[in-house]
Amino acid sequence: MQQFKAQQIHAQPFKRRRLSPVLTLLFLGIAAYSQLSDAQNAFTPIFPGGGNFPPLANITSPTDNQAFTTADNVIVSVEAGDFDGNVARVEFRLDGGAWFSDTAAPYSRNFGTLSTGTHTLEARALDNGNLYSLIISRQISVSTASSGGSSGTGGSGNTDTSARRVVFLHTDALGSPAAETNQQGSKQ
Repeated sequence: MQQFKAQQIHAQPFKRRRLSPVLTLLFLGIAAYSQLSDAQNAFTPIFPGGGNFPPLANITSPTDNQAFTTADNVIVSVEAGDFDGNVARVEFRLDGGAWFSDTAAPYSRNFGTLSTGTHTLEARALDNGNLYSLIISRQISVSTASSGGSSGTGGSGNTDTSARRVVFLHTDALGSPAAETNQQGSKQ
């Protein structure tokens, strides 16, 4: 009878990357689930696909079942990370259509204004080892925008919406609003 010796598998040290708490918890959960132990319960992660680990992605906005109007631009923002490499790109699609790519963080796609009804927004990340993350999706609803203009005979409580202004929202790396500017770039 042949004797088998237990061997400890040594993994390359992980590159430390700054990730959001959501992605960090996902990585820790996956690593804890996929551990091997020797006699001293040493932690060793398992990497599928010959050492390449797929990236993780999370849609940060919009939220699931968020409501929009036909006058609203629908912008999808995603945070993505890869534990053992780099995110090559994040891909977005609307209602099962063609995939659109963004290769630089913060990852986002502006689908513009949409028709009334329910729409499905999807995103996935691709790493430098050609592995995709799971596809993440959000359902949104779009209703008809109310017609602008003023109502009533004037006075307090009435709002004139005939004079409109354009405001640009600038976001930080996580997609949170950081600043507002006008068309000339001046802060509002």
